[in-house]
Amino acid sequence: IADVKTTRNFVLTMTSGMHMHLINGLTFQMDRIDWETPLNSLEEWKIVNASNMLHPMHSHSEQFQVYSRNGN
Repeated sequence: IADVKTTRNFVLTMTSGMHMHLINGLTFQMDRIDWETPLNSLEEWKIVNASNMLHPMHSHSEQFQVYSRNGN
């Protein structure tokens, strides 16, 4: 973890009426880029599901390793 240069926080919520998932208050939009990760860099992502719905996560074109889930 000493090589981590950036920590990103992702908070998952739902719109009122529980119709749409939000990540950091934003809905998915295909034509929007929210950030770019530099090639060969190591980031730590902290994902908190603040909704009462399951929300599976995946990424495109990235490798990742889960090292903690629910603090374990």
